[in-house]
Amino acid sequence: NIRCDTYFSGTCRIVGNGKQLSVANGASIFLRPGAFVTFQDVILDHFGRDKLAIMRDNVNVVFDNVRFVLSDDYTFSRGAFSIQDSVVVTGTQKFIYAAGRTSTIQSLATLMIDQDTTFSYNPRVAKNNLLSFADGSAALVLNGCTLQATTTGLQLQGGMLILDNKVTLSSQSRSASQDIVLKSNLDVRVL
Repeated sequence: NIRCDTYFSGTCRIVGNGKQLSVANGASIFLRPGAFVTFQDVILDHFGRDKLAIMRDNVNVVFDNVRFVLSDDYTFSRGAFSIQDSVVVTGTQKFIYAAGRTSTIQSLATLMIDQDTTFSYNPRVAKNNLLSFADGSAALVLNGCTLQATTTGLQLQGGMLILDNKVTLSSQSRSASQDIVLKSNLDVRVL
């Protein structure tokens, strides 16, 4: 457990060996400018709000076999992330993507938004394509959750979108260019 503010800079790896990592109330993990941090084989428990604070846009984060258990809304507001292996976001809260850089689901990797969780695409720049797939083997799995886009819209292309259980897609669009767009090179599967 992390009980006080903790700062990471440079290249760092946090390996959880499948165990839980909790950040106490009032504490945060800060990623300093230029940091390249990998979270590997870890459960980020009671995650939300400012538990992971990214200080600048030039920060890169790798989530490799990570499970986010949201206890509050979390906003990924700066930097970029890379999804490797299997990453699951669960809880009845929102994971809000508000960064201005492209984040990627890598080859053979899966990002699952689990039951009753909301993934909100709300970038601070007017780009609808900041969530990307490395290739056709990269997958976004929506399992009984909500995928939400603001007036920026969201465009998904070049990977796999898997829909399981009741999934809600919602957009605050005012025109077709602001909708959630599933491009023809996206492999969509409904289970």
